[in-house]
Amino acid sequence: MPTAIDRHEVQRLLREENAQLVEVLPQKEYEWAHLAGAVHLPLKDLNATTAARLERGRPVIVYCNNTECDMSPRAAWRLERLGFPAVYDYVAGKMDWLSYGLPYEGNALLVGDLVRRDVPTCSVGDRLGDVRAKLAGQDLVVVLDDDRVVQGLVRGRALEGPDEALVEEVMRFGITTVRPSEDVATLTGRMRRAGVERILVTSSDGRLLGLLLRAEAEAALDRHRAQHVGAEP
Repeated sequence: MPTAIDRHEVQRLLREENAQLVEVLPQKEYEWAHLAGAVHLPLKDLNATTAARLERGRPVIVYCNNTECDMSPRAAWRLERLGFPAVYDYVAGKMDWLSYGLPYEGNALLVGDLVRRDVPTCSVGDRLGDVRAKLAGQDLVVVLDDDRVVQGLVRGRALEGPDEALVEEVMRFGITTVRPSEDVATLTGRMRRAGVERILVTSSDGRLLGLLLRAEAEAALDRHRAQHVGAEP
């Protein structure tokens, strides 16, 4: 029976057991983005002949798009029936991998490629005066907990409060964030329509990855389109 695994086990198998990655989605989805080093064996074409590309002595990790997609468990069972002794199903799939900003290949331009990491941060218990002293002219600071999970944001006039005020007293809660797996063209379009110039990028567990500036993203998108004419979004 194929073994269901998560992102951490995928990384361990690649690192320690020289595992093989196999994407079983259609061609266009593979070309758009796939886990770095993955081979392409579409489920509809998976048989003894096509599977001969794989080495039987190495673990095989199959994946599709996300937990709603059933192609990877079906492919895993098929490979096991074809005699592969160590088959694993990365259940959460490609979108889970991309949502943590992990390495990929393909024609996509994703938010994770353009994140600015130099974002000022503080904790809820910091004093506003101490925070201001570290900002060096910047007008935004992200409030994190000890695990780097985003708790809120302090910006603009809120930064002008009394030195002794606690960050928790002036921060904004419930701020909008996006994942590194978002398509840049789609996101910049939404940002433009909403009049948003910058947005925080977090992993799926809420940890801060950085900040995306719309102007930088639009410039990168223009360059990307010039280099990938006809690429699928």
